Amino acid sequence: MKKYRDYQGNEISEGTLIAWEGMDGESEASAGVGNGGMWSWKHTLVAKAKGKRLIFEDIETNRVYEWEDIDDKTCYENCILVKK
Repeated sequence: MKKYRDYQGNEISEGTLIAWEGMDGESEASAGVGNGGMWSWKHTLVAKAKGKRLIFEDIETNRVYEWEDIDDKTCYENCILVKK
């Protein structure tokens, strides 16, 4: 199975709870209209095996994310940490 690690190097495996927090936004120039704005998020996800990879399910909403969804390097701020 593919190896996944949080931003502190902790391994993420099936059943691991992770905290996913971040902030992103658009400036007026990139938004094209209005004031732009920033928004933030904070989710607790559980890692689940799907084939040879993990998917990440929000424990409150059951929404499923792929690793590429949560490990977005284009965000203003994005943090993935294993909950201990």
